[in-house]
Amino acid sequence: MATKKKTSTDVITPAALVIQLFGGSYPLARKLDIVAHTTVRNWGMNNGGCVPSHHMRALLELAKKEGIKLTERDLIYGRPN
Repeated sequence: MATKKKTSTDVITPAALVIQLFGGSYPLARKLDIVAHTTVRNWGMNNGGCVPSHHMRALLELAKKEGIKLTERDLIYGRPN
């Protein structure tokens, strides 16, 4: 039997991952004190799925505080889907 070859579409982007882990763009924006939740939503659309570096430390601290498993690697590369 042939095994399915993994492709880049088998990875959830860093932005999509953090939005999912924190319950959506609106709750995440509120937790990061970002006024417009569309800013967070646009990370995945305008940024190629990247999380802006100036938010990474806050995201890691927030994840630790809320008991969410999130690593530095997740914020850079995403996770397998």
